[in-house]
Amino acid sequence: MFDENKFSKGDLAVKAGVFLAAFGMIAAFYQAHAADSYKFDFGDGPVAAGYTQIKSTTKFDATQGYGFESGTVSSVDRLWDDDLKTDFLTSKGDMIFSVVLPQGNYEVTFTFGDGENESETTVWAENRKLMFDRVTTAGGVFSTQSVSLRRMETKSIDGSVTMSIKDREKDYRTWDNKLTFIINGKAPAIAGIEIKPKTDVTTLWLCGNSTVVDQIMAPWAGWGQMSPGFFKSSLAVANYAESGLTASGFYSMKRLAKILAEVKKGDYVTVQFAHNDQKNATDVANYETTLTKYVSEIKAKGAIPLFITSTARQGELDPKTSVGGLPEKMRALGKKLGVTVLDLNQHSINLQNALGNNKEKLYMYTASDKTHFCEYGAYELARAILEEIKDKVPDLAKHLRDDHVAFDSKKPDALDILSQAKAPITEGGLIQVPEEPVSSGSEETPTSSADAASSSSSVPATSAELPANAVIGIQGDQFASADGVKETTNAGYTGDGYLNIDNAAGSRAVFILERDSTRGDSVYIRFANGSDANRNMIVNGIEVEFPPTDSWTDWKIASIPLNLSNSVRLEMESLAEKGGPNIDWIGWSVKSVETSGDSTDDPQAISQNIAGAATKFNAYFSGNSIILNHVPNGSYTISIFDMQGHRIQDIQNAYGNETNVQLNRGTYLIRISQDNRIFGMSRIIKR
Repeated sequence: MFDENKFSKGDLAVKAGVFLAAFGMIAAFYQAHAADSYKFDFGDGPVAAGYTQIKSTTKFDATQGYGFESGTVSSVDRLWDDDLKTDFLTSKGDMIFSVVLPQGNYEVTFTFGDGENESETTVWAENRKLMFDRVTTAGGVFSTQSVSLRRMETKSIDGSVTMSIKDREKDYRTWDNKLTFIINGKAPAIAGIEIKPKTDVTTLWLCGNSTVVDQIMAPWAGWGQMSPGFFKSSLAVANYAESGLTASGFYSMKRLAKILAEVKKGDYVTVQFAHNDQKNATDVANYETTLTKYVSEIKAKGAIPLFITSTARQGELDPKTSVGGLPEKMRALGKKLGVTVLDLNQHSINLQNALGNNKEKLYMYTASDKTHFCEYGAYELARAILEEIKDKVPDLAKHLRDDHVAFDSKKPDALDILSQAKAPITEGGLIQVPEEPVSSGSEETPTSSADAASSSSSVPATSAELPANAVIGIQGDQFASADGVKETTNAGYTGDGYLNIDNAAGSRAVFILERDSTRGDSVYIRFANGSDANRNMIVNGIEVEFPPTDSWTDWKIASIPLNLSNSVRLEMESLAEKGGPNIDWIGWSVKSVETSGDSTDDPQAISQNIAGAATKFNAYFSGNSIILNHVPNGSYTISIFDMQGHRIQDIQNAYGNETNVQLNRGTYLIRISQDNRIFGMSRIIKR
């Protein structure tokens, strides 16, 4: 026990002071490091479990550490069952959202989309780093995308280095204690943002001048700020470039020292200087010496230096003499030192030659500027850098996004490339839209459920054997009708034979399944596929994968999350050009005899149908009627959309399993709602 008699009042005061100081340090450390991860649910409606709600009225507050700094923000709720995606935030113009975070690399994941209409969202970070460019989603479709960013300050994380910045930089978002996102677009829709530390990423550190810098004022732009969105979240871009700097000026401001205080082994550090060096005889004379010092210090930290030749000014078309000949000196020095040279100078000349009379459109021609770039020019240069990386730095190229598109600086993009509409994403989120099934070419209107495509990606063959709660209901050779024949050629089948479906896309088979009241939640199909490719089929509106089984005598079981009524037609249509698999038998799961009446859908089966939404039905056309399986009891509303999410028709007070509707041939989205909540959504095809 503490005995105060052993201490004087002075001693107690000292002890108390030390304790409070230590406590304060611990509290400060906790405050600085505890709030480095967030999961934000954007919208005024329901809040997803484990998320922090960001309402349209959530203003930035330094105490809470996040919120909107500006923007006219509004919330929209589409009344889905998914708490994260049912509502989203949007705005007309910029909405600027900030989060206080410690320095370091972070993976930032955005959930884009509108549960009903097409959306288009662009996200910039900090001083207008382009993270996500015109992410466009079809109505009811959501896209989750990630990028990694570095939150930077002037003092190094370990406190050993404090770099200098210019007065104008004091207003930059780059060096404050927040990560800031500028969100805009034709129809922006953000359902959520997740931020978490990403310590294992590779960092690409940029040293340079105004042609590289994150320009704060549009339409000025540097190629460095246009590059982050081209990379996977396995790499973060840290842009330390600033306007007006020479190689020696960058160094003397301790900007390189700040980088080297935080760089990791295996990181990349790019060096691009010439425009300002060219203006000073001393900098020109010391150019190679200064760059050599960069290389030596970068390598000493285990990082990889990369030289980038400076961009030619408008009208400079000779790579040997442009920018005072300094890019040519860099090429020679890179060869001497064994440093990879990314020749952006040559690409800038290629772009000028290709654009001809429009070459000024690369630069800030509206300001009669022939050195600095507009957003279009910076975007083209960023794409050119990626080609240099692919060609010369394969380990760095591994971090490029999977959807990266090759670029040729001799064939530049259209001048309006940054304002062109993008094709909407039609797969992901509340619905997942598979590719269009191959048509059989028939002009007749089918009456098969095979006319409906699944609202999810295809269901794989998941079960190795028939479960204990399942029975074999019908043999494959007992079809009601089929494009195919009964066979006994290949061994391993059961019963009297199997169905060999015709080798053509659109081949069909119909089975009449007699059921008793002990129904279950899944259908099982025993099949063989001796080919070397999937032979997928639409089974009552669900696309089912039938992968190769090694041989035609090797039989597997496909499991389909599909409830059946007591007597039902099971209809199948092949999607592959070579038809479907051989079918041995069809079975279904059986629930306990004590379970009577309609049962609720199995959540696991539901999740296989619709990612993110509780789909409880499937749909297909039969003539001019939409046939709906497992719709809610009572009346409900059917909403019909085109594949861009535009509403075509609402059918109020629908009831039962069949609804007549006049629609042209095509692909549609069918949404069922009841009591102001979404019951589910499905893709449906009318031929």
